[in-house]
Amino acid sequence: MEVQAFEVENIPLHSCENFKDRFHWYMYFCAFSAHLLITACGMSATWFLPVIPVLQSNDTQINPLETPVTTLQLSMLVSIPVCAGGLSFLFWSKILDKFGRKTTMQFLSIISIFSLLVLSFAEDIYTLVIFLSLHKVCISGSMISAIVYTTEISCDATRGRMSCLLSIQVPFGILIGYILGSVTSVRYFTLICGVPFILYLVLSPLLSESPRYLISKQRNFEVMKELKKLRGNIAYMEYENMRTLLPATTPTKPTFLSIIRDNCSRKSFFLGSEIITFEQFSGISVIITYVGVIFDNANIGLKGNEVAIIIGVTKILSYILSLYLVDRIGRRPLMLFSIFMCMLSLFVLGVYFHQVHIGSQLFDNIRWLPILFIIIYIIVYSIGLGVVPLAFTGEIFPDHLRAVGVGYVLIIAVLDSAIVSFIFPIIKDFYGLHWCFWLFGIVSLVGYIRIYLTMPETKNKTFLEIQNMLNGM
Repeated sequence: MEVQAFEVENIPLHSCENFKDRFHWYMYFCAFSAHLLITACGMSATWFLPVIPVLQSNDTQINPLETPVTTLQLSMLVSIPVCAGGLSFLFWSKILDKFGRKTTMQFLSIISIFSLLVLSFAEDIYTLVIFLSLHKVCISGSMISAIVYTTEISCDATRGRMSCLLSIQVPFGILIGYILGSVTSVRYFTLICGVPFILYLVLSPLLSESPRYLISKQRNFEVMKELKKLRGNIAYMEYENMRTLLPATTPTKPTFLSIIRDNCSRKSFFLGSEIITFEQFSGISVIITYVGVIFDNANIGLKGNEVAIIIGVTKILSYILSLYLVDRIGRRPLMLFSIFMCMLSLFVLGVYFHQVHIGSQLFDNIRWLPILFIIIYIIVYSIGLGVVPLAFTGEIFPDHLRAVGVGYVLIIAVLDSAIVSFIFPIIKDFYGLHWCFWLFGIVSLVGYIRIYLTMPETKNKTFLEIQNMLNGM
């Protein structure tokens, strides 16, 4: 069907800043609804915190298993689902391209609700492992689906802000998980983790499918229908821009070889992987995971849990600040500022914990120093390294390879996180906590240099302009 069957106002506007408010807010509504799945990802990340002590308990009134879990069983419960989730990114990227973004998220929500129902009533370790693995697979699918969907429904001027809004949902979900996990039973907490999925299913009939997915399937009538809801009077101009990005020939089934063979996609993959690696090796995952141990070592008089609450609140407030900055300052300046300040904070923390390690009394009167620099680190991480890599990665791949490209970059992120989590306790025990901070600081220094040399600015650029820029690099 020809697009001209619609009465479209072909107004030569150059920015989605000219949207009427109702179109602007509908776009945010679609994004927020998809972000509910990311909130669920954050809540899922805290599931082990209240569950593990219960499974280790001898009290059959609270432990759903007949006997406490063994060390081997606990290792299975923690490691197998994580591996299953990490390996499933590629599977979900293919599903996204075959069935669409909205349909995939609906399917993910249904399977997640089912897996959580079974988990909440499970009475043996193998049922827990199997259905927690299924849930983690769905969590991985939720992550990639929400990233791709948010990138594709956003206009050029708000794409960064939308991605920051997505990034906020993870710490927000974690905070909800910490609060509810501490005041509810394991069964009720597991059921509560399904609430974001239920809300998404309720809202999903009101949401648009990604126009970029629809145009890749040559469903032109539906493309214009969705664009008129998302873009209003600049729908036709947006349609023409998307047609320009279509490959000249019918694309083959997206694979890793498709990315490597295409010059622009190859650059996008290596650039996205490099930036996500520097983000992971900045040490954020181990700082959050081991915050209690870090501050116990500091002997500052505060419990690790109290510091964790301070950090959690600081992180959410900093992510909110990034909403204002990312589309005003730009991705590249934020990344450079963020990684440079993280590097300085890490080196200072390394010096502090080195003095603690050798028994020096140099910092006895300023034991608040690690709290100050951990908070500085969290703030500067959250406004740059915490939000830009995912936003940037979603922008730089061509439309027909975006899902599979983002999937492969997320696999790199999972591998990076696993490596960091593996080496941290080894370096800490053999060389001291200070060397962990210095190592992360050295990697951040290398990251600053590489980002300065290789990362382009994508703020307010159309996808076509980004592709042309990468082809010219």
